[in-house]
Amino acid sequence: MKRHTPVLLLLILGAVLWGCGKKAPPVAPESSVPEGVTDLRVWVKEDRAFLSWTLPSRNKDGTRLNDLQGFRMFRRASPLGPESCPDCPLNFEPVAEIDLKFPKEARVEGRRVWWQDPSLKALTEYTYLVLAYNRYQIPGPESNRIKISFDQPPASVTNVKVKPEDRFVEISWDFAPRLKNGENLNDPALFNIYRKSKGEEFAFL
Repeated sequence: MKRHTPVLLLLILGAVLWGCGKKAPPVAPESSVPEGVTDLRVWVKEDRAFLSWTLPSRNKDGTRLNDLQGFRMFRRASPLGPESCPDCPLNFEPVAEIDLKFPKEARVEGRRVWWQDPSLKALTEYTYLVLAYNRYQIPGPESNRIKISFDQPPASVTNVKVKPEDRFVEISWDFAPRLKNGENLNDPALFNIYRKSKGEEFAFL
């Protein structure tokens, strides 16, 4: 038995050295966070804000993003009109968390995310940003910031008509200069027109 002992020790030592040579340094989860969203968009329709952005495909360090878990939406509100305070400190507050496996209030179509904010108040300016986070719940950098000013929306148009022509259509409607709450509309009214084909969502023209 004594004659085999050096051989066994040599084999064990060789296995340990070989295993150490194959190991790579551990990578901390914080070193690979999602890159920031760069195309956050917002528009207002009636009494709510609609936001949309593209799913990031890379981590901040340039590697491929394979563990995107969701997004956190933040909003900052500032009063307009006589109550405005330009010098007051304003903080962003979380308003939504979107888990891509269970989006709930959001909608994911392809590589695009859609979310709406139904809690707008009149005479208020809102600024939004979004953070993408990975499976470790670690967020990446801030997205671009977008801003809207919200007031009471005007009343709906009525008597909408479409007249086909040779290469275009003529659209007409009636509009009474009133707000949705019945008050008079003192400012000039502007109109957004949306169009869709069969099987599509309405798109802004």
